Amino acid sequence: MIFVCKADISPQNLCAHLPIMSFMAKDVLLVPLPPGAEELIGNILRVRRVSCIGVKMNTPEFDEIYQLVKDKVSPVNAPWLTPIKLEASKKRKVIEEDEVATTADDFMKTTCNEYIPTRIKQLVTSAPIKSKVKQEKLEVKQGKLEVKQE
Repeated sequence: MIFVCKADISPQNLCAHLPIMSFMAKDVLLVPLPPGAEELIGNILRVRRVSCIGVKMNTPEFDEIYQLVKDKVSPVNAPWLTPIKLEASKKRKVIEEDEVATTADDFMKTTCNEYIPTRIKQLVTSAPIKSKVKQEKLEVKQGKLEVKQE
């Protein structure tokens, strides 16, 4: 279960991966919190900011909260990822049957997911974009650039 202060996170892209990860994981609920929750939780925990809190499954201290959240929050649904999730779960079952991880090194050896580098195709900026043509027209108007005439 992951509690996310999405309304307080800026830019929103910082938590955009969480719905996909919660769908791909087994039985992970994604719980959005109302605006102001980041500051409130941060004050309680005596840290400056808290954007997300993850709670492990089968944690006795959180069983009641988990049942309450499970009744009110539906799991993330991403149907376009279902074939990938099914394939990954099959690989995971085969690995779990073959080996039991006892240390962190063993766990890393038994994980079946491959690392795929991220490709960023969009860049969001607050800086204005100036084209060369517009810049030249502006400079001509201001008298900074001489116009070539034949």
